[in-house]
Amino acid sequence: MRRIVRALTAFALFVLLPVATHAQATLSGIARDASGAVLPGATVEAASPVLIEKARTGITDGTGRYTIPDLRPGTYRVTFTLPGFRTVVREGVELSGTAVTTINADLSLGEVQETITVTGETPLVNVQSTTRQAVMDQEIVTAIPSSRTPFTVGVLIPGVSRGGFMSQDVGGSTIQAVASLEANGGRTADQRMMVNGVALSSMIAGGWGGGAVPNATGTQEFAIDVSAVDAQAATGGVRVNFIPRTGGNRFSGTIFSSFAVEGFASDNYTGSDVQAQGLSTPPTIKANGDFNPGFGGPIKRDKLWFFLSGRYLYAENYVAGMFYNQNVNDPNRFDYVSSGEQAYLHQDQQIVQLNTTWQATPRNRFGVTFDQESFCGCAAVVSATTSPEAGQDSRFPLQRFITADWTSPMSNRLLLEASAIHRVERWGSMHLQTGKGGNPDHIEPGITSVTDNPSVATGGMLTYRSAASFNNSWNWNIHYRAAVSYITGSHQFKFGFNNAYGHHEDTAYTDPTTPYSFSFANGVPTQLTYRITPRTIGVNVDRDLGFFAQDRWTVSRWTLSGGIRFDQFKNSFPPQSIAPTALAPNLNVSYDTIQNLNWKDVTPKLGATYDVFGTGRTALKVTLNKYLAGLGTTGSLSSPPNPINRLVTQTTRPWNDSFYPAGDSRRQNFRPDCDLLNYQPNGECGLLQNAATFGTVTPGTTYDPDMLVGWGKRDFNWEFTTSVQHEVVPRVSVEVQYARRWYGNFRVQDDLNVGPGDYDRFTLTTPGDPRLPDGGGYQLTAFDLKPTASTTQNNFVTLADNFGSQTEHFDGVNISVNARLQNGLVVQGGAGLGRVVTNDCEIVEKLPETLHQFLGNNSRSFVFTARPLDRCEENRGLRNRFQGFAVYTIPKIDVQVSGTFQNLPGVGVNANANVVPASTDLGRPFSSGPFRSFNIVESGALYVERLNQLDFRVSKIFRYGATRTSVNFDLYNMFNANSVIAENSTYTAPPSTTWRTPTTILLPRLFKISAQLDF
Repeated sequence: MRRIVRALTAFALFVLLPVATHAQATLSGIARDASGAVLPGATVEAASPVLIEKARTGITDGTGRYTIPDLRPGTYRVTFTLPGFRTVVREGVELSGTAVTTINADLSLGEVQETITVTGETPLVNVQSTTRQAVMDQEIVTAIPSSRTPFTVGVLIPGVSRGGFMSQDVGGSTIQAVASLEANGGRTADQRMMVNGVALSSMIAGGWGGGAVPNATGTQEFAIDVSAVDAQAATGGVRVNFIPRTGGNRFSGTIFSSFAVEGFASDNYTGSDVQAQGLSTPPTIKANGDFNPGFGGPIKRDKLWFFLSGRYLYAENYVAGMFYNQNVNDPNRFDYVSSGEQAYLHQDQQIVQLNTTWQATPRNRFGVTFDQESFCGCAAVVSATTSPEAGQDSRFPLQRFITADWTSPMSNRLLLEASAIHRVERWGSMHLQTGKGGNPDHIEPGITSVTDNPSVATGGMLTYRSAASFNNSWNWNIHYRAAVSYITGSHQFKFGFNNAYGHHEDTAYTDPTTPYSFSFANGVPTQLTYRITPRTIGVNVDRDLGFFAQDRWTVSRWTLSGGIRFDQFKNSFPPQSIAPTALAPNLNVSYDTIQNLNWKDVTPKLGATYDVFGTGRTALKVTLNKYLAGLGTTGSLSSPPNPINRLVTQTTRPWNDSFYPAGDSRRQNFRPDCDLLNYQPNGECGLLQNAATFGTVTPGTTYDPDMLVGWGKRDFNWEFTTSVQHEVVPRVSVEVQYARRWYGNFRVQDDLNVGPGDYDRFTLTTPGDPRLPDGGGYQLTAFDLKPTASTTQNNFVTLADNFGSQTEHFDGVNISVNARLQNGLVVQGGAGLGRVVTNDCEIVEKLPETLHQFLGNNSRSFVFTARPLDRCEENRGLRNRFQGFAVYTIPKIDVQVSGTFQNLPGVGVNANANVVPASTDLGRPFSSGPFRSFNIVESGALYVERLNQLDFRVSKIFRYGATRTSVNFDLYNMFNANSVIAENSTYTAPPSTTWRTPTTILLPRLFKISAQLDF
């Protein structure tokens, strides 16, 4: 099967070669005569050196309107001609992103040979498109202090926030192997990255991204769609489109380089408030650097262009509050002892990228982009709660994508396009093996991972000795699409489809460590966690198919847009098996191919813009769009129903290391003296949780078959936006947007072995503590299983609507300012204000087990934190953020100054308290352990402090002939802020002060030197 798919892939890459089309800009406008009457039949030509075909043309229709799509970013010369009228030329029209730029012309009677050149500013207000988009082109990326990725510049867009797996960057301190952006209450899984409009996805975690990201020098611009995205993809999250550089008819290139060392960093810790609050050591920069050259030009003028680029980045940062463990790889030591040497993280990335563009015939353009990358975060996940030897080598040893595109303007009204991308990726959170970051280059066989909570050494949670488990993942996929556009001046109709196939296999393993890990509390053993390893999980996406049709129709001042999209997502599990393992010796099962999801959905897209005064300077916009959740090979329901996943492959059992009497050598020897394969209580070990299903073919979780197939079962969200965009003065615009997003098709886990009657409801009283809301002492309601309840779980996953109403909605306002003044001042920025409210109270009344979960799955382990009933409705509070950048070039002396700013809300505070029965009115011991952990702070009641970061750059520009060199001096975190980013969430009552102790803060002020040569 795999050979067949690969053969089809090769065929698709040859025949369908991918898109540089729907991701491009559009010119539109009206031609009139001197009396104001419209002029049908006028020829409009858009010419620019960025087009390998040199020019594109359009013809005005019966309403005098023209539209020219598929224009690359750059500066254009727009020419209007009509027999009997003077030729009108508009110079210096700047196009970027996917915006519709309106350029009108008034033609007067005269000889054809007569030409009138009209000057004017490129309009900033888009009076036809409803999509909110920000474009970060080479000029901006080069000018502002940043680490030159779409994510570190994307967070400067008002209302946009960092998504999952993304850290706060200070001067290139973080290399984002995977990163995401969110806006208007969206989710990470809904982000889509594209290269020239075709999906760049490894299909992991809902298909939102992957480790491969085109480099800055090889990219013409980052076009970032924030809201009201169109029907050409199923999801409604942020879309990041990379437009590669194509070379040109002359050879040119760019070389960028930067570096910083430890001595360039300031101190934002000594004598500060965070030191007084208990942060033992701060994070700071050890070193980082970036080398990013690129070169391109003609292989054959006007026929074949290329652009070749590469990038090498590295970053090393000291970890706040963490030191190397001097007991590393000592099998006889089960405590963490600081060596006094602060730990640091190492990251490096290599990228090679080649883009070619071939104008095969006047009507056929082809493009191919090849990109190969590797990344090593070695070791990763080291933090104030994870010691270095318990980290993992986060490695992407192979990342490659090949895109190809074909574009054919068959006529002035008919445009054909097709595209494909082939993507492979090897990645994993692997065992230590590189020796980078000052870590050991291996873990001794038989070393067992320990999680101490609270830790004797730190007072908070601490994992040390080793990570508990690892993974190694392989991903292979192909995306392809095709579309037909029919364009008149008033209509821009488009019909097309996209499809994808993906394969994922992931191996979980524990070697060289043990297949079990230890849990301690204050250095005392409390629990064993069993794992079935190794095991390999395979998932295929057989079809991610979508058909769409959309039209944009301009009538007078109105532009109405509508679209409809049909989606089918189908996936399956290939033949798999799992052999006996150390802790499950009777396990030996295999499965043939199993069909999983087969979802079908139809989603509408509606929008309207109104040119309020008919001047093109003020636009009123309204949209209502339905989107589907991002799906891929993992996440959502793509992978969890896999039978390998459905086996209970992890469970716990109590462990009392003081079981044997004093004087017995087994007492307090930090080794579980019991028969580990006897799941019943014996020796120091208690009953294995889920003993009846652990390591057997009996699934621990089942899925509602009606939920897995059919129409309208996929998670969805609706987005409503309304906005006003106004050009205040030429080249300065302001936009105010209101956005609302709400979600549907939630899923729940119903433990079929228990019901509401199997739980006792009780109240717990929080400690009196001035750090808690209202000084503490308030009561919360919680549930605990009765001792007579079933000891095993049988979770059934189904739609929440079967039990009641579950809601989640976002409301927000975004205010944006965009200015590109002739005096060299560029400003983009503004504010975003919004809140998220969730409610599942009707669900938890019928399913109390859903209050106690770990990583989204029902749990009975007492060490995992549960919600009190009072948190079934959570208002996360009205949060605002301010972000943006400014650039100014001082005339005559060629000195450029620029800055970026971020003022961001802190995360919500948790207080995970270990509650003992005596502090409740339960009247009996807890059924699952000596204590239970509950989050005792109401959602939205407390927040970590706001984050403030101002970055500043001064550049001296040198020009010689056709070359331009800028030497840059940067100050990141200019005011040396020490904003707290994360805190210890393990609650301890007074007089202890460990709760809310900072665990990491913003990196200190960093001086950095960089230079860029353009030639």
